[in-house]
Parts: sequence; C-alpha cells; structure tokens
Amino acid sequence: MKEKYQFLLSLKLLEYEIKELTVYAKECSTCFELLKRKLDDLCQFMTCEENLKQWSLWENHREIKEHSAKLRETSTEALCDLEKYQLNISLP
Repeated sequence: MKEKYQFLLSLKLLEYEIKELTVYAKECSTCFELLKRKLDDLCQFMTCEENLKQWSLWENHREIKEHSAKLRETSTEALCDLEKYQLNISLP
C-alpha cells in the first residue's frame, strides 16, 4: 500500500511543479527552459518501468485516476505554452 501513496505523491508533485513553472514561464521567458526540463522529467516518469508497474496496479484507484487526469491537463497546457513560445522565438 505504501507504493500506492508514493506513486500518488509523484503524480501530485509533477502536476504542481509543471503548473507552477507554466505560470513562471509566462512571467519570465527564461523559465521556459525549466518548464521544458520538467516536461522531459514527466516523459521519463511515464516510461520508467517501475512507474509502469505501479500504474498497472493502481490505475483504477479513484485518487490515482483523479490526479493523473489533472497531470494530463496541466502538462498539455504547459506543452501548448512551450510550443507557442518556441514558435515565437523561431519567427523572424
């Protein structure tokens, strides 16, 4: 059971950090690099074998579903903002 709560905490922390970095990046464009690194961390988290095992164990648990959905929404918004930023800096 301890693993479930460690996994849940990881989801919550990633969601919080991505959300905060998205806000920071909108205020200070140099924070987009921090946001990009955190999104890369999320990709590593999602492909980590241990996390995949935890997901298969707990994916139907209400809290895990709830927080993974929040993380999905937050990361999608962050990625869109990052793409807009990258497009803007690449335009002449």
